[in-house]
Amino acid sequence: MSEIKASGQRELVSRGRRNQLGQAMGAKGMQTRRRLLEATACLLKTTPLRELRVAHIVRRAETSSATFYVYFNDVSEAVLALISELTQSPPSLLGLFDARWEPAEAMDRAHEFVASYVDHWEAHASLFLLRNLASDEGDERFGAVRLNAVAPLIGVMAERIQEGQRAGEAPADLHPQSAAGALLAMIERISGVRLDTRNKRITRSRLVRVAAMLSALLFARGDAAARILAKAPPAAADGRAETEAWIEEWISMRSRGPSGGASERLNLNGQEIGSKGSRTRQRMIEVTDDLLRRKPLLEISVAEIAAAARTSTSTFYLYFRDVLDVVLAAVAQVTQSPPELVALVKAPADQPFGLVKAHELVERYTAHWQEHRALFRVRNLASDEGDLRFVHARREAVRPLLEAVAVRIAERQALGALPQDIHPPSAASAILAMIERLAVIPYLPIGRNVTAETIMCAAARFSVVLLTGVEAWTDAPAGSLLDSGRTKQDR
Repeated sequence: MSEIKASGQRELVSRGRRNQLGQAMGAKGMQTRRRLLEATACLLKTTPLRELRVAHIVRRAETSSATFYVYFNDVSEAVLALISELTQSPPSLLGLFDARWEPAEAMDRAHEFVASYVDHWEAHASLFLLRNLASDEGDERFGAVRLNAVAPLIGVMAERIQEGQRAGEAPADLHPQSAAGALLAMIERISGVRLDTRNKRITRSRLVRVAAMLSALLFARGDAAARILAKAPPAAADGRAETEAWIEEWISMRSRGPSGGASERLNLNGQEIGSKGSRTRQRMIEVTDDLLRRKPLLEISVAEIAAAARTSTSTFYLYFRDVLDVVLAAVAQVTQSPPELVALVKAPADQPFGLVKAHELVERYTAHWQEHRALFRVRNLASDEGDLRFVHARREAVRPLLEAVAVRIAERQALGALPQDIHPPSAASAILAMIERLAVIPYLPIGRNVTAETIMCAAARFSVVLLTGVEAWTDAPAGSLLDSGRTKQDR
């Protein structure tokens, strides 16, 4: 998205009072502007932003390009105006936090909160995803809109967390705004991620159940952990057995995963690639990775990749169909399951996975994500838009770590440390999705003293609940994790 410089006139335009010519808009002008925005919203449901053009919008709105430019400079400005009208803090959600939840109703209120947030997100998913993409890429206009949309909800959630801390019912070392932000990050990913339709075991409702349990721990009065364990219905089957069946099912799908572009052995003409061709292909993959670290995907062209790789566009098209095709090849070379993280999770089940270890998991996973964030973000965007090649690449990259987390959760569940209706693979997916989301976003000014460390400590607190058991919710190490000296020493 191109950056637009602020000006006094632009400020009036952004408030919808004047058009680009500086003229005050009457009823007819407001109606035309609204028609353009509605056309944009409709098109974004089926058309990726990178493919949306002014011509598409004016055709849908039954007007002209000249008229469009009376109200907006470009497509991104129309999208910004549209997104500015949305909130993530509707009154119905704010009303759920008028007080800390009574123990008897905590799980019902928690489920209502998470399900309502997911429904609201899904109703505006195309716009929220675009806003987050632009914000993550550093566009301050979209970052400000994003913050305005969620700030009221984070504010009331933080107030309830502080009340719980004063009552000794919420962990004292949690940073309230950071904990609220981490929980919402999980729910946003639950809302936005495209589920693999061939794997029927991980479902939206099971993901919602995981986030609801964490919400109840955070906002319920009294000993929420004991009540959650006591009230949980029995599982339909043993958690470990179902987790192992899920792993087998997932492995069986690997050979059926979609692929795109040339393989590493054949080019698009079906010819075998020799050593020179392999080096050329690899050079284009590395160049693309480097370009994505410095600029948005929309600004990268085939010609630019070919030039940086010291080859021609005709050579590029021997190996890849388009820019996304070479991105797919680059993504396939990077894992989300580094061996040291898998080993950390696979430590013997009878050894406690305490808060310090959970913090190490979050910190290492975040660092790995940030190292490869450009590739991972493009992959996730294409996956969320329904590109099955990227859905498959995403699944394979995280599979070993996700399996390890799911097995550990199932083992804790078998010992009675977690509710029997928690689905281990879904719980593993939810917690890793939260950490991914926190790794990729810039830390918006959602509250006083919110830092990368306070966010990671909140994520670690949620993680230890699933990897150890709900009674670990209020367990604390001898010193707060926010004391970086203590954290490093314990590692």
